Amino acid sequence: MSYSDETLRRPRKVAFYGRVSTELEAQTAALKSQMEWYHKLAAQYPNWSVVNQYADDGVTGTVKEVRRAFMKMLYDAKEGKFDLIVTREVSRFARNTVDTVETVRELRQCGVEVYFVMEDIWTMENDGELRLSILACLAQEESRKISERSRAGQQVKRERGEPSAHNASFGYVYDRQHKTLAIEADKVEAVRKIFEMYADGISCSIIADELNMQGIRNKDGSDSWTTMQVRGIIKNPIYKGYMYRRVVSCTDYLTHKSVSIPEEEREYVKGNFPPIVSEELWEKCRRRRASCGPRKQGPAAQTYWNAGTAPGDKWACRLFCSCGTGMYRQFKTPNSIRYGCRRANPQAGAEMGMKCRTNTVHSWVLEKMAEKVFAAAWSEYREEIREGCRELCRQQTYSRESQDKIRQCKKRMAKILKDVAELESAKEEGLVVERAYKALRRSYDTKISQEKALLARLQERWQVPEMGDVFTWNDLFPDEKVSWEFLDAFVPRIISIDGERFIWELQLMQNHCTVQCEREGAGADAQIRVGKIVQEPPE
Repeated sequence: MSYSDETLRRPRKVAFYGRVSTELEAQTAALKSQMEWYHKLAAQYPNWSVVNQYADDGVTGTVKEVRRAFMKMLYDAKEGKFDLIVTREVSRFARNTVDTVETVRELRQCGVEVYFVMEDIWTMENDGELRLSILACLAQEESRKISERSRAGQQVKRERGEPSAHNASFGYVYDRQHKTLAIEADKVEAVRKIFEMYADGISCSIIADELNMQGIRNKDGSDSWTTMQVRGIIKNPIYKGYMYRRVVSCTDYLTHKSVSIPEEEREYVKGNFPPIVSEELWEKCRRRRASCGPRKQGPAAQTYWNAGTAPGDKWACRLFCSCGTGMYRQFKTPNSIRYGCRRANPQAGAEMGMKCRTNTVHSWVLEKMAEKVFAAAWSEYREEIREGCRELCRQQTYSRESQDKIRQCKKRMAKILKDVAELESAKEEGLVVERAYKALRRSYDTKISQEKALLARLQERWQVPEMGDVFTWNDLFPDEKVSWEFLDAFVPRIISIDGERFIWELQLMQNHCTVQCEREGAGADAQIRVGKIVQEPPE
């Protein structure tokens, strides 16, 4: 039975739906034309009462969840606000066969029909769903072809070194006329400053603080820089005049799911735009980033991941129990810190399958052990330790323990300077008497001098003295406590066998070694015995 004239002539509450897939000016104009066309069509049906119109601008038709107007239309349909949706063609409604059929069925249960004008399909007609399924399959196939053509076009552009608008990182603007990137003169110095500071060994967090202190605005126009923003600039090859050939790989053209290609597997192509920094400076920063990698990717990676309750502790972040579980800082006393296995905790032990009975470890034992281990390594690996210390000096600007204190000091100084500015403003307006002004100003000047002196002390470079033929621990660490930087450079992991015996893993330049240590006795009379250093064979 065909769709009867009586059915077509009955009163209908109508909603229009339109969509374009890009936000280009021509496409936006096309969307406006779609809506005008719908209203002309409605004039031909006196029984139609137009309730609302929905339009998605610049979104794909393969995933319905990302189309806000479409999802709002479905919600309103379930609320009974209309009983007919009019859309120009199947490809405007959806380019995914499953989405199209499921949505139409869902709407039918709510008593809402869909009319596809160009194909003349009424979904409540007897053969409406069959015809719709066939045309939806064709729309989906067309979407696949569009996806392939789009990827091919992007590949050709990358091969020519031609960037897209989204490649316009901080310091660049996209030149649509010449299809390239142009340098923003007022941001060049900030970019070069970031690369130069990082190459000199300054961490991303401190660089962000410096940019904030100087009031330099980021790409979003905000003067609130973050560590991630600084790191993103340092990693971006755009600044040396290159582009990645491909960063992600699309795995499904319908869901638009993609996987990121690892940085070491990405290929570069020379861009048609000027660089901001030299290739030498960019590579220097890349090498420094790579040198920080072992802590995240090497033997210590699991330890840092297991640091849990004490990620800011130089021993907890590399200390393992023989049962394979990371150890954590239990509590701190005036003279020492005690570390225990996570499985020693009754609740955690039950969750992990069994309770571990390994003895706890004290930080003063680890400090004494570090001295004995490197005294034993000195005779055979003297040059490796010297070169590692020199490299450490080149990379490090401030000691790791000082990083948070530096940030706090700078924040306090910024607040004091703001208070000084407000005081000067109040004095000019006659809101404060001379005597009170002088007293407050002296107080502020004293605080500023104190904070500057503290900042200078905190920013002292962690220096490793030139070592002679005799190994002297006190020359390296006058306070007899090994630094976090030194441990990061040479000791990826320490394994506690039973709280008395330990295995230290050492990274002496290209040599990966292990050494067994043992504590004999207790308290101040305890002795540390160090075994033979064994070099592990390369993998």
